[in-house]
Parts: sequence; structure tokens; C-alpha cells
Amino acid sequence: MLVSFQITKNKKNFNKNIYIRKIFNNIVRDMSSYKIQKSLDLTGTSCAGPIGELSGVMDEIGVGEAVEVILGDEATKKDVVAWVTKKGYKVVSETKEGNKFKLIIQK
Repeated sequence: MLVSFQITKNKKNFNKNIYIRKIFNNIVRDMSSYKIQKSLDLTGTSCAGPIGELSGVMDEIGVGEAVEVILGDEATKKDVVAWVTKKGYKVVSETKEGNKFKLIIQK
């Protein structure tokens, strides 16, 4: 994919070009591979348990690395996704296998 940018002396156009470049960089970064560092099966936990365990693991991994999380119900999945978004992490994959939800979360 080839993208070109024209920088002008007009501040408004310059700011738009910077914004577009940031979006493009995020897309390229999302397309890059990530390494799953750990898999957490949190199907037997609920309430704050999954977020507490996930928080500890996210603190241990490096930026760009990922964690696979298996959850047992949709309410817990929604809580985890909300927490991930709040912390600035990214859900790069979300699948449902039977009655379980699998998320891959990238730091």
C-alpha cells in the first residue's frame, strides 16, 4: 500500500495530514503480528476476578504483546472489553466457541 502526503504551509491542511498519518500508522501496526504471551482460562470466575487476574498479566507483558483470555459468559466478556478499552489496550480478536468467549488482548 502506497500513501503519499503533501505538507503545505497551511496549518489546517498540515494538521489533517498529521492526523491521517497517525491513522495510517495505527492500521499498519494493527496488521503486524503479535505474540501471545499467556493464555488465561477464566471460565470459572466472575465479578472482579477476571479483571484482577488479567490486570496482573497485562502488567507483566510488553507493549505489542498479547494475552488470550477465555471467558464463560457474555456479561464477563462485556466487563473485560470495557476494562480493556479504559486501560488503552486493544481487543484484536473476539470469537465465540460454544458457550465460551475467547478474546486476544494486545497491550
